[in-house]
Amino acid sequence: MQLRGTHPQTGKEIDEWGCSVAWLPTLLIETAKESRHTGAAVESFRNEMVKANDSNTRVLQEVIEREQQAHRIANIIRDDPKLIEAV
Repeated sequence: MQLRGTHPQTGKEIDEWGCSVAWLPTLLIETAKESRHTGAAVESFRNEMVKANDSNTRVLQEVIEREQQAHRIANIIRDDPKLIEAV
């Protein structure tokens, strides 16, 4: 089996032939490193989604509060039409 790339521990370029069983520890180390990078990327994406969700929740809460306030004003005007004449 030919292995090309950089050694995960030394960073040195590799272009060697060898037995696949002999390369196994090196390949396992590289796989673990890539898994950590993937985990970090997923965690970062999750954190961005949490921020976006919090922001959306705040915006929707504000819209709901404004709608409720508009309904309260409409009910007051409906119940006391003289208020319109006073304005």
